[in-house]
Amino acid sequence: MFNVIGDKIRQTFSKRPRHSYAIGGRTYVQTPLVLGQFQQLFDLLEETMLPLNAGAIGMITALGSKLSSALAIVLTEEGKTPQDKDLAALAEKIKYAITAEMAVEIVDDFFICNPLPLILKKIAGLMSAIGGMMPKTGDGSQSSASSSATETLQSGTPSSGA
Repeated sequence: MFNVIGDKIRQTFSKRPRHSYAIGGRTYVQTPLVLGQFQQLFDLLEETMLPLNAGAIGMITALGSKLSSALAIVLTEEGKTPQDKDLAALAEKIKYAITAEMAVEIVDDFFICNPLPLILKKIAGLMSAIGGMMPKTGDGSQSSASSSATETLQSGTPSSGA
């Protein structure tokens, strides 16, 4: 059984989108986020309202002064792991080493690597499946914290589902 799971994981990671960028004389890569990177982004953007369908320019505008920190989270120096980086130092390097055009490219690539509506849909499906396994309460209904993971995002903005 574990060999089958290991094979599926290897197949998944071999198909992951990967984008490379030359920044300050080094190569940085962007791949689908790992959980630690999602947590770092959630912490950084906790009180930031992000437009869901604004495209790269809209996201860059909404991020404002947090842009270099957000890019530092999603980019990793080639050959290193996401937890091996100094986010503050990388954010400072990014601030003075990339062009606006490259920032737009990185943000566009972020949505290729991390199709958020699809991820939210999968989470909603998983929550629905788990909800179907939940024991019934005394009144015959199932106990559930939320009816849908795609109803709202962290910022409280309704999801478009697109």
